[in-house]
Amino acid sequence: MRRTLLLVALVVLGSLTMFVPRAMAMSVNVNFFYDDLAPHGQWHQMENYGWVWTPRHVAANWRPYTQGHWAFSDDYGWLWVSDEDFGWATYHYGRWFYDANYGWTWVPGEEWAPAWVSWRSGGGYVGWAPLPPEYDWRSGGGYSPGGSGMGPYLGPTEYTFVSEPYLFDPGVYGHVVPYGRNDSIVRVTRDVTRYETVGDHIVNRAVPVRDVERAAGRAVPRYRVEEVRTGPPSRPVVHGNTVRVFHPTREQITQAPAPRTPPPAPTAVARVKPRPAAPPANPKAVRLARPPSAATPPSGAVPREAERQNQRAERQQEQARQDQLARQREAQQQRQQQLAERERQQEQARQQQARQGEAQQQRQQQLTDRQRQQEQARQQQVHQREAQQQAQAERQRQQEAQRVHDQQAVRERQAARQRAQQQREQQKREEQARKKAKPPDKPEPPAEKPSGD
Repeated sequence: MRRTLLLVALVVLGSLTMFVPRAMAMSVNVNFFYDDLAPHGQWHQMENYGWVWTPRHVAANWRPYTQGHWAFSDDYGWLWVSDEDFGWATYHYGRWFYDANYGWTWVPGEEWAPAWVSWRSGGGYVGWAPLPPEYDWRSGGGYSPGGSGMGPYLGPTEYTFVSEPYLFDPGVYGHVVPYGRNDSIVRVTRDVTRYETVGDHIVNRAVPVRDVERAAGRAVPRYRVEEVRTGPPSRPVVHGNTVRVFHPTREQITQAPAPRTPPPAPTAVARVKPRPAAPPANPKAVRLARPPSAATPPSGAVPREAERQNQRAERQQEQARQDQLARQREAQQQRQQQLAERERQQEQARQQQARQGEAQQQRQQQLTDRQRQQEQARQQQVHQREAQQQAQAERQRQQEAQRVHDQQAVRERQAARQRAQQQREQQKREEQARKKAKPPDKPEPPAEKPSGD
């Protein structure tokens, strides 16, 4: 009995998952991702993470898991369907973290999942945030974040919240709650992150679909996930009730050949600081430390003139860095202004669409009222025609009955006259017969007188 219970416990534990906080993310082979992601961003190296990637040409307030929508599958749970060309890799492999100098940065990984995010739910809201590299995936345990559920690597500002009914809306980004309200929303939500291993794939069981359906008042569409193992990488594509996702195997990733060195794009403006253009032959073993601005020899080994040159070079580098930061801040302000203008235009467009929708509803209501009135008039005409037909039929029936009655009366009068005629003829015949049978009149003999005897 104990052995059976032990086996059952091991099976249950094997189906659970665990995110293990680690001080350093494990490096993986970036060869598989390098060439396909290079046109969309910049590869560079960072301490503790090795080769990482940062997207290019994105808005100032851009963040992962916003340009797309959520689709639900019974086999995979909540799947992120990205609208970005690099989404096939960055939202299903690896982790994201925010760097003050580079912005949102992606660390490659080898394990595919419908999405690697932390989930929060409660108070009518649902939110998700990219899991950082410090949370590694392992099987055979449970996810116990503790406390607020965010841990030391996730803050309230990293979550994207929407009202629960809009979670599966194709335009979910248009329903995102302003990030300034995240602090208050976090206090009314709880961590519901839940990933499971089912067979050979990972399932995202975070937010119960029945709760979302109850909040939305309608059923959540179910999609079938079709995995594509070969061919050129592409973002997820929805065809009817099927979502096609590019899902290479772990072997394809780990055994990928060395990437080609991509030529520099003349019109591309790097969003990050320049780094080596291509990874080395074995990027898995790379751990570069941040290089010093200038090598400083031992004291007394360099003349004063060389020391002044080094100091001058350091000041020039510092000035160049400050100039670059100023340009970046200016560009960021411009992007923020453009984004604010675009959001204002989008809000105006939404209001106009709302007004158009209200006018359309009014026209539809008026059309419905006219159709209802026409239907009522048509039904009234039908009733009137039916009443007229019934009255005409009743008159015809009465006329037919009167005609039959009159004919019957005529026949009865004719029969009565015939009987009277027959009776008169019969009486005449009887009278004639009596006359024939009666002898002629003779005098009667006198009566004999009685004798006196």
